[in-house]
Amino acid sequence: MHFLYLLFPFLALVGIAYAKPSSVERYAGTQVVRVPTGNSTQSTSINSIISRFGLVTWASASVTRQFVDIVVPPTLSKRFSAELSRLDIPVTIMHADLGESILKESKSHTLKGVRERAFDGDWFSAYHPFSDHMRYIDELAAAFPKNARIFTIGISAEDRPLTGINIFGSEGPDTKPAVVFFGGIHGRDWISTMVPEYLSERLLNDRTYLEEFDFYIVPIVNPDGFEYSRTTDRMWRKGRSRDMNELCSGRDLDRNFPFKWEDSIGASTQHCSDTFKGLAAADTPEVKAMVDFLTSKGLSSVGAPLFINFQSYGNEFLSPYAWTESSVPYNNDQILSMARGYAAAIRPRFDTKVVEGTFSSILYPAGGTAVDFAFEVAKIPYSYVHVLRDTGRYGYILPADQIVPTGLETYDGVRYLLDTLSTTMQK
Repeated sequence: MHFLYLLFPFLALVGIAYAKPSSVERYAGTQVVRVPTGNSTQSTSINSIISRFGLVTWASASVTRQFVDIVVPPTLSKRFSAELSRLDIPVTIMHADLGESILKESKSHTLKGVRERAFDGDWFSAYHPFSDHMRYIDELAAAFPKNARIFTIGISAEDRPLTGINIFGSEGPDTKPAVVFFGGIHGRDWISTMVPEYLSERLLNDRTYLEEFDFYIVPIVNPDGFEYSRTTDRMWRKGRSRDMNELCSGRDLDRNFPFKWEDSIGASTQHCSDTFKGLAAADTPEVKAMVDFLTSKGLSSVGAPLFINFQSYGNEFLSPYAWTESSVPYNNDQILSMARGYAAAIRPRFDTKVVEGTFSSILYPAGGTAVDFAFEVAKIPYSYVHVLRDTGRYGYILPADQIVPTGLETYDGVRYLLDTLSTTMQK
């Protein structure tokens, strides 16, 4: 294929994404351990320990998933280990010292001088600050003026733009069915900000699908949470909205959408929880912007057949519904068939195994999610969450040398979806 050559002189002057010492100090001595759940009894016991100790989890203690990843601060390490020993439950150490892992991550993001290529391993060899992401997509759109433009769907609570790149064919923008990709809905999911940009470059370079679809790609829909994760707390998940009388900042943006929000399924009403759903549905500027944008594309005259919300970590491709296991979408057979094809297309390149199924069956029921809103309200018939690499060796601290492999395999899956949709639309 023809690779894009772009000059990014600004990258010689700015820093790569890093976590300031406060994150390293905050998590010094903290362990992240994987504990098998095994069966419902063991899962209940583990959840009880998590609750009593007030521990944070990276992955839920569900029987379906067969494990839970638990963050254990040094002050609770001995008591936690004793509890698991009493229950004869083994553990696998993911991070012996999370602070040290964050420090290593930051040291790996060194500047290599002026970047001459955007695609072949320069931009995608490291994680980057939000301001650089914005400059990057500006440069990318400028390199393809006949096929790309910048658009902004809204402004965050801290006045950062929710900016994306619109990719289109010879007939111009807003003429073909829309494909929408969101990334970075959770601050700590750094890999999910890079993959949408990787897909953008591949689509523009390959040009295979530009006459069939209009692409709307927003790499970072939670810029405040992303920057807070980068500068202050590497493990920050939520946005940064806060009312005057609230104890803690932020809502979980993927529990704040106005579909089944009121049920409080898989979300919290506690302000300081990582899954705090907010005081009202869509009470964040970011979610309001996403709601308006998804609705405008899904209900437009040309429609929107495909939406993917990229997150991490777990190697899972999840379809509606998130809010319940007892009901399925009207086109459930087709949605799951596409999901299986996506997972199959991803596997050959690096033997990456992606688990596919409904959100509620693979993870847990959750209300107020983007995927359910996109499907049920915005009427996007193929709506998914792709939970990217890995399956737990690194978790959220995914090394930068896995950005390109993750992008490559994801593009394999996306090509399958687009080819299948193209064939379906021609019938």
